[in-house]
Amino acid sequence: MTWGAQVAHVARKDLLHARWSLLAYCAAISFVAFSIVHWPSSGSGFWTVLLIPLVMIIAASIVQADSPSRVDAFWATSPLSPSAVAAAKLVVAGVGIILPGLIAQFIAIQAFDIPLDTIPELLWNSALGQAGLLLIAMAIAALTRDLRAFIVVLVVYFVALQLTPVLVPWSQKSPVELGAAAFLVVSLLSPLAITAVLFYQYRSRNLRLGRILGIVVGVLLTVAFPSMTRSSADAAPASRGITAAHAVVERRGNPQSVQLFVDIPGKKPGERAVMSDMRVTMIGTRSHTDSLSNIPSFSIISQPQLKIGRDATWLGHPESPSDSTAFGFNIAAAKLDAVLDGRAKLVLQGLVSVESQHADITLPLDSGATASANGTRFIYNGMGEGSNGRELNVALFTLSRASNDRNPFNEQRARYRFVLVNDAHNEALELAEGSTGGGTVMPPMPGVLLYLLSMKLRVDSDRFGQKISVDDAWLRGAHLVVVVWRAHLGERVALNS
Repeated sequence: MTWGAQVAHVARKDLLHARWSLLAYCAAISFVAFSIVHWPSSGSGFWTVLLIPLVMIIAASIVQADSPSRVDAFWATSPLSPSAVAAAKLVVAGVGIILPGLIAQFIAIQAFDIPLDTIPELLWNSALGQAGLLLIAMAIAALTRDLRAFIVVLVVYFVALQLTPVLVPWSQKSPVELGAAAFLVVSLLSPLAITAVLFYQYRSRNLRLGRILGIVVGVLLTVAFPSMTRSSADAAPASRGITAAHAVVERRGNPQSVQLFVDIPGKKPGERAVMSDMRVTMIGTRSHTDSLSNIPSFSIISQPQLKIGRDATWLGHPESPSDSTAFGFNIAAAKLDAVLDGRAKLVLQGLVSVESQHADITLPLDSGATASANGTRFIYNGMGEGSNGRELNVALFTLSRASNDRNPFNEQRARYRFVLVNDAHNEALELAEGSTGGGTVMPPMPGVLLYLLSMKLRVDSDRFGQKISVDDAWLRGAHLVVVVWRAHLGERVALNS
């Protein structure tokens, strides 16, 4: 047989051998996808977490069906190429696990009305995440003789991943920033290195050398690769200047508390400016760089007043016309003294965006009503009586590619504002935010997260000396409008104090 025919022969045999476990996996991911579409609040993350060890055990059993580590392996006595057997295992993992997972992932994420041009990227991220888990499982399975040993080594590896930030703090504290091309190369090295371990073991069947190679690759994956991040300097510049900005540091009452003022002019009336993905570093006189923690990841620089419709009686938050904002954080007193004395400086990095409001999402006041737009799904869960009057219960599910956001819920809360509109009365009432809760919902495959934000919105009909008579009849004729702030201009900045 040719090399390709050998791959097809082994893959067909493995698919037949693992058919029941693969069918069980397909049934499980179908259930997860169905629950996300129809019951996103049901906590499908629990089932997704259970899928991770399931797929890794399936992948391990596929490899150990033709183990390269056992001396009594039947395939080694057949006229089969070792590389063809290894390649067949990858084909089975792709066809039997990744492909059904991508179908389930597509069914889950399409319910959030995301733009079609972003779906391929999301699915690509999901495929890479799943492939990474499968490759780790297959490499460990190739270096162990049975499933019991595989499970032990797998548990040890994931415990090592959790302990790495404690045992090797430099890998997380001072990440190495790479450009887009370099980061892509490094990202590809990880799966290629694991694949090399798998193919080497099938070719050499030398368990001692294979395990040494596996340990070296495992250490690199655990320590070196996680300390590398993509540099923010690769972001495209803004089309019009928005960053004639400055940052000023002032000491607050606490000797270790500092307030950083950011001034960013250049927006038009009705727009707002926000700063996200913020990071503050301290640069000393000897070019020593120290990243500071407890920095808010998102801040609103200015907030215009909402206005929906013409000549409507409007109750809402007043406009914040300032082009500057300030946020506080703690810093060691000695470091702050160095900054104020000019011996060091603080550098604020982040993405400054100019956003405009869009009131194009409408929900009827019917419990269970849903609407989706741009990767976010809104669910109205009815009205109740709170300590301060009537409250509307609204849940938001936001699709995100990022899985390491420091506090995605603050940004999610600031992205939307909610208004009750009664067209017959020509009146609108902006709702006040009450209590909130958050969590994450995991789709069928890794690489994408759904952030859940549950909000209680107060119906405060008496504000700023004005009043709207909100009674049962008024509410029956009202609907909920979601105002979304969408960025149309963004620029990466680095502001020196």
